Amino acid sequence: MRENETLKELHQELDNLNNLRLNLENELDEEKRIILNSKVTYIYDLLINPPRNLFEIENELTNLSNLIRISWLESAFKYANAFYKSPLKGTKKLMPSGREINFRYERGLPSDILESDWESTNNVSCVLFSSGMSAITTTLEALKNTKKSKENLKIVTWISYFETVSLLNLLTTIATEQINYTCQEALNSHVQEDLVDIIFIESIRYNWDLEIFNIDELCKAINNRRHKKNLIYIIIDTTLSGTMFDLSKIYEKLEEDVNVMLFEVRSCVKLDQQGLEFSNVGFLKIQSLGHLYKYQLVIHELIKRARTIMGTALSFQEVCSLDFGYFNLSEENVNYQKCVFRNNEFLAKSISCKGIISKVAHPSLDITKNYIWSHAPFVFIHLKDSSLENYKKVFNFIINEVERVTGKVPIGDSFGFRDLRMELVITNGEPQESIIKIAAGAYKSPTLFLLIQVINSLSEFKHVAEIDLSHKNTTYFELT
Repeated sequence: MRENETLKELHQELDNLNNLRLNLENELDEEKRIILNSKVTYIYDLLINPPRNLFEIENELTNLSNLIRISWLESAFKYANAFYKSPLKGTKKLMPSGREINFRYERGLPSDILESDWESTNNVSCVLFSSGMSAITTTLEALKNTKKSKENLKIVTWISYFETVSLLNLLTTIATEQINYTCQEALNSHVQEDLVDIIFIESIRYNWDLEIFNIDELCKAINNRRHKKNLIYIIIDTTLSGTMFDLSKIYEKLEEDVNVMLFEVRSCVKLDQQGLEFSNVGFLKIQSLGHLYKYQLVIHELIKRARTIMGTALSFQEVCSLDFGYFNLSEENVNYQKCVFRNNEFLAKSISCKGIISKVAHPSLDITKNYIWSHAPFVFIHLKDSSLENYKKVFNFIINEVERVTGKVPIGDSFGFRDLRMELVITNGEPQESIIKIAAGAYKSPTLFLLIQVINSLSEFKHVAEIDLSHKNTTYFELT
C-alpha cells in the first residue's frame, strides 16, 4: 500500500515537471531541449521498472527540476542581457513570451504586463516589487504620506516575522504611534474604541505556533468602531497563505459604507514559482468597496511612483525570469500551492505527539478557525524539554536516521520548494531558543514517508537523554 502510494506520487511529480518543461520548451535552445527530453524519458523508464531503492527516482526528480531551472534562467537572461539599463530610444524590448515592454531607465521599469496577469477583477489593482520586504516598505511609506495632516499616525499590528517587526520599528518616528499586539482580542478592542490609521496583520502569524488570524472578529470590531468616518488601511501579509487567501471574503463581512481599503502583500519567491525560485519578487494587491474605488486608483499610482523613487521595482532580468507562464492566477500555480499545503497538512497530522514531542504546530490543526487559507508551507515541532541542547540532540538523531537510509539529508533554510527540507531554527537573542522546522515539499516523497517514521519512533522515549545518537538498528518500512 505504501509502495503504491509512493510510486503514484513520484509519477505525478514527474508529470508536473514534464508539463512545466513543455511550457518552457519553445524558449530553450536545441541542446537544452534534447537534454531535458532525455532526462524525462529516463525517469519515466525508471517508473515502469522501479529500482529497489525509490530514493533513486526521488534524486532524479530533484536533478530534473534543477536542470529545468537552470535552462530557463539561461534563456531568460539572453533576453535581458541584450539591453543596457538605459536602452536607446525606440529599441524594441521583448520578453520571453513575445510581449513587448517599454522603459527608458530600468530603475523605473513598469511591470504592468505581469501585474495584469494577477488582476482577476476590475476593482483590483496590483503592483510588483523587487522583494516582499520592498513591497511592505514602499507601501507603508506611500500610505504614511496620505496621512500627513494628522498629528500622529496610528498603526496597530499583529505580526511576528522578525524582518517585518524590525522594519516597522525602523520606520517608526516621533510622529508615529505603533503597537504590536500578541493578543487578537486586544487588537480588536483597540480598533473598535480608538482612532486607527493602519492595521497590519499576518494571515498566518509567523511565530512558532503558526496562529491563524480571526478575520471575523476584526470585521466585527471595524463595523462597531466609534470613529467610522476615519479611513483605515488594512495590510495583510499572506506570504504563508499564497493564493489561498481571498480579500473579497473580508468585504463580505464588512458593512457596505465602511471606510476600509485592503492591501494584500507577500513574497512570491517561494510559492508562486513552482518552487524553482527564478527571481525575488514582492506582490501587492489593492481592493476597496465601490465608494472608495476612485481613491484606490489614486493610491495605486502613488505607490507606483514611490516604487520608482525608492528603487524597489523589478529589474528587466527579473521580469524576464518571471515570464515563464505560471507566475499568475493560472491553474498550474494554484495547484502547485495546494499540493504544498496538502503535504504539510499530511505531515502535521501524521506526527504523534507522544514521548518527547509536546506539540506539532500547523494551522490545519486549529479546528476553531476553518478558513480556506488555514494552511502553511511548513510544520514546527516542539519538544517537552525545550533546551537548545535537547533540540540539537533530537535534530541530529533525525538527520542520522534519515541519512542512514537515503545517504543524504535535505537541510536548508526556508520553504516552498518542490522537495522536502529540514532546519533547526536557533534564535540570535539571549537566551537562545530553538524549534524544528520541516517543509514537506510539493509531493509525498519517499524521504517524507521515511521522515515521519523516524520522528514517530521518538514516541518511545520519555526523555531526550534516552536517545542513542549512534546509528540504531531500527528497520523502517522499505520503499520498494
